[in-house]
Amino acid sequence: MMAARTWMSIFAVVAVVSVRAADDLPQRLNFDRYQPILNSTLFSLPTAQPSLTTHLYIKSAQRSCGITRFNLSDGREIVISPPPIDDNAIMYPTLPPKLPK
Repeated sequence: MMAARTWMSIFAVVAVVSVRAADDLPQRLNFDRYQPILNSTLFSLPTAQPSLTTHLYIKSAQRSCGITRFNLSDGREIVISPPPIDDNAIMYPTLPPKLPK
């Protein structure tokens, strides 16, 4: 009885290994979809229309009382001001970092 179980288990293991051995080699991958990329020029950039920001640069910048002004080359002016301070807001003190002992 014990010999029959042993032979049956050996047969089962051999059957599983032989079935799995048939699918060990992977199928060859198809790389035809990458052929247009390989045929194209590496350093060409497709552009439909010229960018509007190519001639845009900062002509001058001024800063006074926390307000920053930028004059651009096309005549526009950008003003950046600090956020307003709310006097009714609760201010929590910040503690200094703990020093290692």
